[in-house]
Formats: sequence, C-alpha cells, structure tokens
Amino acid sequence: MGGEALALDALSKITTQLVAEQRRGRRWSVFFKSLLALYAGAILVLSVASAWDSLWAMQIPHAALVRIEGAIDANADASVERVIKALRSAFENEKVKALVLEIDSPGGSPVRNRSDPPPC
Repeated sequence: MGGEALALDALSKITTQLVAEQRRGRRWSVFFKSLLALYAGAILVLSVASAWDSLWAMQIPHAALVRIEGAIDANADASVERVIKALRSAFENEKVKALVLEIDSPGGSPVRNRSDPPPC
C-alpha cells in the first residue's frame, strides 16, 4: 500500500501543478488580449478624431484643391470627365471660397502637326 500512496501523492502534485500552469497561461492570454483590445481601441479613437477634424474643416470657409496629375486624356486618370466632376464638386460646396488647381501634366499639343502621321 505504500507504493500506491506514493503514486497517488505524485499524481496529486502533478495535477495541481498542471492546473496552476493552466491558470498562468489563461492569465497571460487575458493580459495579451486586453493589450490588443486597448491598442485597437486607441487606433479607433485616433482615426475617429482625425475624421472629425476633417469633417469640421469642411464646415468652415476654405480653399478647395483640385490635383491633376499625368497626361490629360480620355483613357488616363486625368480624364476630362474626372476633372469636370472634381471642379463641379468644388464649385457646388458653399463653404469653398477659392479654388486652387495643381496641374502636373507633361504638356502636349491640342492640335496635330500636318507632318505627324494620322492617329489610328
């Protein structure tokens, strides 16, 4: 019977240590999950605050900026339709008091030289 008692005592100690290890693991898990939630909450608060500033700035008189980058072409990002849409949006906003055009275009010519081959 002495061997059986020793085995039960050893088994009891092993299970007690296993339960203690599981508790420590859960505590660390809760700690890291809380830290992650706090980090996500801080990012959310900062993004909402940034958006709030942008919305507030739209409510006061300001100058609108329309950027046109690249060649102005029907198939390009700087197509006439997009430029007109941006300009109309700026002119329709009652809080816009000035309009700034920032144009970064390689240039070109609105007419074709007679020596140039006809377009395809």
